Amino acid sequence: MKQDQSPVFYFSAFVIALFAALMVAALASPWIQAFIRPVRSAELHRVFSRLAEIGVLLSTWWLLRRLRLVDRELLGYGPPVGVFLRRALAGFAVGLVLMAACLVPLFLLGLRSPAPQDVQFLQSLLRQLPAALLTGVTVALLEESFFRGAMQGAMTRRGAYGLALFGVPVIYAMVHFVGRGGARVPPEAVTWESGFTVLRSYFSAFERPAEIW
Repeated sequence: MKQDQSPVFYFSAFVIALFAALMVAALASPWIQAFIRPVRSAELHRVFSRLAEIGVLLSTWWLLRRLRLVDRELLGYGPPVGVFLRRALAGFAVGLVLMAACLVPLFLLGLRSPAPQDVQFLQSLLRQLPAALLTGVTVALLEESFFRGAMQGAMTRRGAYGLALFGVPVIYAMVHFVGRGGARVPPEAVTWESGFTVLRSYFSAFERPAEIW
C-alpha cells in the first residue's frame, strides 16, 4: 500500500475495518451459536460481541501490516514488560481507590445501608469475579489498542492531529458509549438475520438523537 496516502484515507481505512468486523460478526454469530450449542449455551449478543472483538483484532493487524505500522510503540506497548505491568497495576489500584472514594461516603452519610441482598450480591460477585476481570481486561486492551493505539497513533504519525484528537474519540464514542447493549434474542427465535438485529440494537440510540444526550 502506498505510503503517501492522505490522513483521511488512513482514518477511513480504520473505520471501514471496524464496521466490516461488526458486519461479519452479525452474519456469523447465529451460525456460531448453533455450532457451539451442543457443548455450550451462549446468548447471541455475547457470541456477537466475541466475534466482533476477534474481527477487530484480525482486521487491525492486517491493516497495520498493510500500512507498515506494526510496532509496539504505536500500539502503546513500547515500555519494557515490567514497566508496563507496573503501570497497569498502578492504574488498576487507582481505579479501586476512586471507586471506594465514591462508595464509602454513601454508607457514612446513611444514603446507603447494607441489606441481606447486598450480601447475596457480593457472594455472587465474588464467584463471577475471575471471569469478569478476564473479560474486562481483554476488552479494555482491545479497545485501547485499536482506538488509542493503532488508530490514533496512525493519525499522529501522519501529522493529522485534528483527526487524532477529535475524529478518533467521536468514533470511539459512537461504538462504546452510545450503544445500549445487544438485543436479547431467545435461542428458539434466532434466524440467520438475528445477528443484524443485535448489531442494530447497539446503534438504536441514533434513531432518537435527542435521547443520546
